Amino acid sequence: MTRLREVVRHMDTLADIREIMNAMKNLAIIESRKLEKVLASQRVIVSDIDRIAANFTAHFPFEFPVDPRNHLYILIGAERGFSGSFNHQLQTYYRKLLQKSSDTNAIAIAVGRKFATTFTATSPQIILLDGASAQEEISHVLNQLVNRVEILQGRYGTLACTVVRHDQLSRSIVTQPILPPFQNTQTQYRSTPYPPRLYLHPPQFLSDLIQQYLFAHLYSGLNASLLAENEYRVAHLQGAIRHLDERSVELGRLRRGLRQEEIIEEIEVILLNTDQGETGDGDDSSEEFDGS
Repeated sequence: MTRLREVVRHMDTLADIREIMNAMKNLAIIESRKLEKVLASQRVIVSDIDRIAANFTAHFPFEFPVDPRNHLYILIGAERGFSGSFNHQLQTYYRKLLQKSSDTNAIAIAVGRKFATTFTATSPQIILLDGASAQEEISHVLNQLVNRVEILQGRYGTLACTVVRHDQLSRSIVTQPILPPFQNTQTQYRSTPYPPRLYLHPPQFLSDLIQQYLFAHLYSGLNASLLAENEYRVAHLQGAIRHLDERSVELGRLRRGLRQEEIIEEIEVILLNTDQGETGDGDDSSEEFDGS
């Protein structure tokens, strides 16, 4: 009886865990749908800014000198758990990047509370920031990230900067250079044969354009990474739920087997008591007969 109760209690626990995981999976799916809508419009904005930048820089070339000795990496990881190998893959990719650029001093901003746990020790070269659990939190994370970048730029001078993150479209980790700005615009877009008409002086327009460029790309990158994180979470939770279902089926078979054993034991006890009762009745009758 004790073992059967343990099995039943274990099955009830697994059922509760499955219900919680299924709710988490559904929330991740809902969040993914929101992020997909935001990213669809955000990609249009990023594309328009890149096209404007390509046209502007073709007619108004500029220089954006950076310090070749230092390089800033913005690593966008997961804020929460249940995301499978999401953080581990990003950490491994970053280590390979450091091996390729061993002659450069790497400074990293790691975004994501859960991702921060993958670093073995804190270092002055690694800055940890909380990430976003939902799309509504991305603006706050972006403000914190920009503030950190500005502090580092004031400390080290103008830094080359690369964003390293998961990408939902390619389903892989991508590196996105954002400083110096407009590095890929000339190859992606063709400029018009005539210069653009500006209402601002070119240096002022360039400064505002760089700010819009950085904001759009960082905002889009944070959304894309969170979408990839949620897709990893859905896949991870689906695998966990499938394992729970398989385990519940095994425990169900074990429970039925233990219950059958208990029923058999109860039948044997009943039969044994019946046999003893019949034997006792026969002895009493014979004694009465002999006495008469």
